[in-house]
Amino acid sequence: MCLMACYWARIPRLIFGASSHDVATYGFEDLQFYREAAQPIERRSLREETTDGVLRDQAVEVLRRWADMLPSPVEPKFWRKPDVESHLMLDESVPGVA
Repeated sequence: MCLMACYWARIPRLIFGASSHDVATYGFEDLQFYREAAQPIERRSLREETTDGVLRDQAVEVLRRWADMLPSPVEPKFWRKPDVESHLMLDESVPGVA
């Protein structure tokens, strides 16, 4: 989550104090995070869900306030509709995805 937050925040450079080898030496396997992220959502070991109602409204408001502080307007990256059955979001703009 922290690494993804760095990408979202558009941080241009990230410096790690320890390498992947260093952390693996002491029982952490950060490479597993990259393997998980490369998997389709339905095959990941951690189930992801989006909530509705008040929690979603609050989360969207935080995102809107952040976007309002940026020096230039935000352009949506894609328009999506929810697939209620699988709780996945499907991108209709990508050929072959419906």
